[in-house]
Amino acid sequence: MVGLEELNSAKAESFAESYKSARAYVEAALINERETLDSILELTADRAKVGAYIIKMKRTVEAVAAAHLAALQTHMETVATKLGTKPVVPVFSDLEKKAAKMIPRPTSKVKAEGYRGYAKLIEQVPKEEKAKFPYVALGPADFMGNTADLQCLINGTHSVLEIKKMLDAQSQRKSNLQHIINYIQVLRLAGLVEIKELK
Repeated sequence: MVGLEELNSAKAESFAESYKSARAYVEAALINERETLDSILELTADRAKVGAYIIKMKRTVEAVAAAHLAALQTHMETVATKLGTKPVVPVFSDLEKKAAKMIPRPTSKVKAEGYRGYAKLIEQVPKEEKAKFPYVALGPADFMGNTADLQCLINGTHSVLEIKKMLDAQSQRKSNLQHIINYIQVLRLAGLVEIKELK
């Protein structure tokens, strides 16, 4: 089961972060499965018939994810006892709260230029503006993930926090949330994305 090994190998000092990561893997998988089902509906000719199927499948996928999260919770409590620590109560950091409220969406420039053409638009952003949002990796803790993957996840429905979870689910390394936010801000300055801020 996804995430159990993350908990099994955790030390007391990294236990809370390991549990948060394990939950994020399941949450990212749920997002991906829902979107896969939505894409099936977009491609079908018989939307009414297939739509009913998709609704049932989404409920099933959501139930599987809920069961998986419940199993992780139970396992986390057992591992906490083994480590001699308290069970984890997931709490968002201020940065995670901010990222959960940011919904980036591509602009018409992306459709015109494609993300392959984004480099020239980013180059046109004044250096002093770009300097406010550093995102270049300086070391292992600065890993941002694959920019092409990140750009594909910007679709107007994912929060920046969800984007981070999906990037982390695809990579052995954890991405740096601040660098993801900064990169998206640079894309905004280049006119490639708009950011909706949820209340």
